[in-house]
Amino acid sequence: MLSSASAVKLGFRPPDGSVPWGGAATRPTWDTPDYPVNYYIPNFGMDHNILTTMNSLKIAEKGQGKKLNAKFAQNDSAPDLRTPNLGADEDVKFSLAAISESQKETGKQISGV
Repeated sequence: MLSSASAVKLGFRPPDGSVPWGGAATRPTWDTPDYPVNYYIPNFGMDHNILTTMNSLKIAEKGQGKKLNAKFAQNDSAPDLRTPNLGADEDVKFSLAAISESQKETGKQISGV
C-alpha cells in the first residue's frame, strides 16, 4: 500500500474552506446587518399564566377582605453576620497547658507557641 504525506503551513487562521470560520475576518453583523431590522412584533396580549396569577390574587384578596401588597424595599440595617468570639476551645486550652508544662520540665522553649 502506498501513501503520501504533505505538510501545509498554517498561520493564525486556517486555510480558506478548511473550516467554517476559515474565511477572511469580517466586521460584526450588528454594524451593518444583512438581516431584517425594525420589523413589526405582534402583541398577543398578556400570558395566560400571568392572567391566572392575577385572578388568584383577586380571589385571595376577596377571601381575606384586604388588599395584598408586596414590598421589595431594601432593609437599610444589614444583619450582623460576624462570627462571635467564644474563646478558646477546651482542647486548645489543654494542649497549651501541656506544652507549657513540657517546656518547664525540659527547660526548652518550643518556637511558634
